[in-house]
Amino acid sequence: MALLSLLLSAALLLAGDVAARPTACTLPTWTIDGMKLNFKNPASANFTLVNTVTNVPEAVSCRLEFATLCEIKGIPSNKDLYIHLQTKGEDVWVNVTSPYTCDGSTGHVTGSAENLYNCAEDDMYTCTAEKIVVDGTFVNW
Repeated sequence: MALLSLLLSAALLLAGDVAARPTACTLPTWTIDGMKLNFKNPASANFTLVNTVTNVPEAVSCRLEFATLCEIKGIPSNKDLYIHLQTKGEDVWVNVTSPYTCDGSTGHVTGSAENLYNCAEDDMYTCTAEKIVVDGTFVNW
């Protein structure tokens, strides 16, 4: 009987934890397309960001500090969106985070992805990356 009570308590605890997360809401995925990396001084990154829930394309650009890192805080369609982009070797890594509220739960949707970038043979300072898809995950922080 004690084991049954313990299992029931654990099930209720887990159900409460799941109930605290959005369940009927569509979490965004962001696509990053047309990425151009310029490693000449001043280094920069330019790309189009699309939130798959709103389907609104945003032209995004940022200066690459030390030719490797840029942070974007806010875009016209989402003033609270945060994008962290980093290059290393032949990889470009992107993290996207946005506040998110659904069904009474408030938190953030965040996700990361990476892809290779390719530079032109005759110009190693001008590079491009294929489409990057960042899947959002709800976190309650």
